[in-house]
Amino acid sequence: MKKTLIAVAVLAAAGAGSVYYVGEYTQQQVIALIEQTNQQENGVSAKLVNYDKGFLAAQSQIELTFEHPENAEQKWVLMVDGNTQHWPYKAVINSKVSVTDETSKEVVQKLFGTTAPFTAKDEINLLGQLQGHAQLAPIDLADGGNSVKMTPVSMTYSMNLNEMSGQSLIELASLDISSKDGEHFMFKGLEVDGDFAQIADSSLMTYDYLFKIAEAEVRTDDANADFTQVTMQTAFKQGLQANTLDTLVGLTVGNYVLMGDELLAFSNTAVELNVTGLDESALLELSRLQTNPEQIDEALAQQLLFDLVGKGANVSVSKLTSQTPWGDVNADLNINLPAGVIDETILMRGPQAALAYISGSANARLSNKFLEIPGIGDQLNVAIMMGVLAQKGEELVLEGSLKDGQLVVNDNTFPVM
Repeated sequence: MKKTLIAVAVLAAAGAGSVYYVGEYTQQQVIALIEQTNQQENGVSAKLVNYDKGFLAAQSQIELTFEHPENAEQKWVLMVDGNTQHWPYKAVINSKVSVTDETSKEVVQKLFGTTAPFTAKDEINLLGQLQGHAQLAPIDLADGGNSVKMTPVSMTYSMNLNEMSGQSLIELASLDISSKDGEHFMFKGLEVDGDFAQIADSSLMTYDYLFKIAEAEVRTDDANADFTQVTMQTAFKQGLQANTLDTLVGLTVGNYVLMGDELLAFSNTAVELNVTGLDESALLELSRLQTNPEQIDEALAQQLLFDLVGKGANVSVSKLTSQTPWGDVNADLNINLPAGVIDETILMRGPQAALAYISGSANARLSNKFLEIPGIGDQLNVAIMMGVLAQKGEELVLEGSLKDGQLVVNDNTFPVM
């Protein structure tokens, strides 16, 4: 019996020590996140107003200030009230976000029916793993013939606080906005899904996010359109080549219909822009200027840009396609800037001086029915007369290349120097 009591006492002491450590660890992580927020220099600052830590729980207040991107004197202040429960292996944080000034409180209350429309529940364990779920309250507002209806916005996320990496998912079922003038905007099935990670010893973040809209409807005096299956991808991530970073921006639209004097339907529209092989060290140096704005001067920034360009890169529109009322469109573009060939002297002589060192290719195919479109058809005919476009069967074709300062399009050579 005595051994059992000793074991219970040891376990109780270990549990109490673990609870105490969780409380200390959570407070440290909150302070660290505030410091990291302030180091980003992105117009958002954080301040710990209060942290009242007990043994089993803690109450906190964090003030977030958002600066207007074009007017630093214009600011929006939010207060985050947190209630933290300490467990032997994790902390559970329930928080709510509210506005601070009375004018904003009235507006937020009118929109959301509460002055604290954003709530969250997070769990953080001793390994530095955070996971949570947050929600923005719904909107159901009607005022003077104008209305806004929005279902709750749901956010699910996880994060490794040691590596500053994680993933998140934002979902919104529907948003409907109508005006007394008859304008109407409707979106259904909005979703933002992706991951992010901080590059070690820098403020740069890699990311890969996919934005989705299942349906959209726009009704205005100037435009009437329906969209379905819209996705946009934006990424900034480690490159395929060592010590490089790649960027990607892509947009796809399954179907969209423009309604004006006539109904025009488009489908399977896609465009993708890639910039690959960007030198990581040069980008890191540029990012440090953002975190140390007092070091910024025009000569330094210009020199860093020269260094980045001198390391080379590849730019491509790898995909440009659409099925249109006049036929299919397919195009691609690739421009390669080799490393070590562009220096400050060449750039100072002007963009044309760099053409001798750049190589590239361009291809395009579209139906000759585009010649029937008023305005556009005239421009295409001019391109045909200049030799930029060639008629091949029922298609208009462009096949071009740039190499050694020589531009060749459809077997026609054009001077570029």
